[in-house]
Amino acid sequence: MLACIALVGGCSQVVSGTPTTLGGYSTTEVAGLPASNGPSGPKDGAPESSLPVEGTDNGAMDKLARNAVADIDTYWSETFPKAFPGKRFAPVKRLVSYDSGGPGIQLCGENTTGVVNAFYCRPEDFIAWDRSTLLPELNNSFGPMAVVTVLAHEMGHAVQHRAGTATSNDQVIVLEQQADCFTGAYFRHVAEGSSKYFQVSTGEGLNQVMGVLNFIRDSPGDSDFRDGSAHGSAFDRVTAFQFGFSEGPQRCAKMDFSDVQKRTTLFQRSSRRGNRSRSRTPISRWTRRASTQWSRACTRCSATPAPSRPRSSRS
Repeated sequence: MLACIALVGGCSQVVSGTPTTLGGYSTTEVAGLPASNGPSGPKDGAPESSLPVEGTDNGAMDKLARNAVADIDTYWSETFPKAFPGKRFAPVKRLVSYDSGGPGIQLCGENTTGVVNAFYCRPEDFIAWDRSTLLPELNNSFGPMAVVTVLAHEMGHAVQHRAGTATSNDQVIVLEQQADCFTGAYFRHVAEGSSKYFQVSTGEGLNQVMGVLNFIRDSPGDSDFRDGSAHGSAFDRVTAFQFGFSEGPQRCAKMDFSDVQKRTTLFQRSSRRGNRSRSRTPISRWTRRASTQWSRACTRCSATPAPSRPRSSRS
């Protein structure tokens, strides 16, 4: 017993210093910002944006989406000329809200019936979202900043179009990785406290954002980085976001197929019989069907499918 007491006493010495991970990365900082768990979401007393939204029901989800786009617009209006000298940022021409469970409307040349998505339509330069299923599910699963994440990603497609960092000849995964990276750049702005509408903690707040990127992902082994709907694995998406958060929009502009191919955890799929392409594993069958049909039909759109429905819901 005395030996045990001596052993325990010998291990109770306090060791000073800052804990670090392998490689010397601090566990108390996030890209130079203090790691902390504070409030995340809309700021108390934040203004209500007056941006026009077509088809809106003026409900809570559309108000959140409208404020998100207004804040993202402000960020890019200030940042874009610095990141891309000689160029100016112009907001998208239209914002459109629709109900995927209601009568369909024509957007970007396609019908929205059953389309649980948010997307940027490049030819017509607008962003649209499903207010009835997609936004509520994101909000319920990950909180309001999940909605902001998806809309920042779609705005990322508008940014790459305006900046000329990608073309229609680039692989889809390059477009998606750039958009994730631009999303990270915007969230750095929020995390630094510069947003008029939102706040996000560098602890749990960013974890929820990472949860969105992890949930809406492609599955290594089941997906090919050359696929026409590839967004990247959870690792790919979080890495792209981190590049933007840590290094800013200039790093996003450097992303090309070679850059993505070197680090992606999705691989070129063999043509062996039975090894067929599958969609993102976390997406339920009803969403997968809608997402696949939309991706095939709406070749001009950059879309983000919804996370799966809660298990208690009807499939």
